Amino acid sequence: KGGYRFSETFLAGGPGAPEEAQFFERLGPVAVDADATGNLYVLDNGNYRVQVFNSSGKFVRSLGAEGEGPGEFKLPMFMAVNASGMVAVQDIGTRRVTIFNPDGKVRNDQILGDRVQGLLLRDDGTLIVAYDTDSPVAQEAFDASGKTIWKLKIREDKPGGRNDRVVKVGPGLVAPAVASGQAGTVFGVLADAYSVGQVSPAGQLLMDFTRPYERQKATLPKRG
Repeated sequence: KGGYRFSETFLAGGPGAPEEAQFFERLGPVAVDADATGNLYVLDNGNYRVQVFNSSGKFVRSLGAEGEGPGEFKLPMFMAVNASGMVAVQDIGTRRVTIFNPDGKVRNDQILGDRVQGLLLRDDGTLIVAYDTDSPVAQEAFDASGKTIWKLKIREDKPGGRNDRVVKVGPGLVAPAVASGQAGTVFGVLADAYSVGQVSPAGQLLMDFTRPYERQKATLPKRG
């Protein structure tokens, strides 16, 4: 009715692709990202790997494998790619974060104690991790060796729900828990779904954007 016309400009995977270029979603939204050259990265969590396609949609290579060691996944959930093609993957099955170099080799690998809700990989290799509301820390930054650079504490004392730090409308994910801003700043959802903070490159909260709200009790319909 709106008069839209659609034409295909890019296709990765699909029934006509070779077996190594196939992928499917096992749990959660499919994570997709790209580097500065236009390579497309798809987190194929059903096959425990990251699939890489060039700007024409041709399969290039896979990163990762099934397992519990460095560069291996049990249930990969979050992914971030920087301009040079470095890839960070967080596995909720092992709480492990693995960073791959552009050539596909493991650069760094570490286990995080808290539940992760999002990743941001800067061009200099700095990794920003957004944590779930179970953690007293909203965001944490790691250097290329995995050493903590800074932590952003949560000012809210009242714990929220498990999904409060991911912006959603209904059941659909509409925004990440952490995103890059200008001049090295970081934007992230803080204590609840109506509070977004701007964080400096040094981990200081510059400002936050908050809308007051009250939680409403929902009455579920009876089964019938």
